[in-house]
Amino acid sequence: MQKQILIVPSLHLGFYCFNDQNLLIVTKKKSSFYTVIPKGIRCIKEKSVLTLELLTSLNVKYHYTIFQSFNAFLVNWLKKIEKPFIKKLFLKGLGLKALIDLNSLELKLGFSHVVKILIPNSITMTIKKTTLKFESSDLLLLGNFLYQIRNLKYPNTYKGKGIWYKNEIKTLKAVKKA
Repeated sequence: MQKQILIVPSLHLGFYCFNDQNLLIVTKKKSSFYTVIPKGIRCIKEKSVLTLELLTSLNVKYHYTIFQSFNAFLVNWLKKIEKPFIKKLFLKGLGLKALIDLNSLELKLGFSHVVKILIPNSITMTIKKTTLKFESSDLLLLGNFLYQIRNLKYPNTYKGKGIWYKNEIKTLKAVKKA
């Protein structure tokens, strides 16, 4: 049994054997991802087509189920790598500014100094006034990086100032009146 998956030209595939496990490594621009190919499945790359082939064995029903689930996983996984995840941060408050200097992010957050953070290689970033736009194929790395930035000037729920996610709902608390 065979299944074929079309591959976008921007993705580069590689196959490696490591400790009796076959690995499929996908690289796109600066980032790379890998997955383990289950035993009983052979992967063949020809031009822009990845062919999955089920090898015959004693327990055909069990291997057929693994083959079908690995095929579905691989199709979804390659789609997620192909299209990057995009998240935006918004700087709200007087004097909050951001600049990009080579591969670092410089933030003016109202402290007596400028905060510098190194941008990981797999994250691309653009700035428009007070909106910071981040793109990456790795959602976990992107989320952790934005968490680091946001904790530098956590949003104030009374005044509404700080670093907010772009689509975050801002419910401000009422100030006590004496």
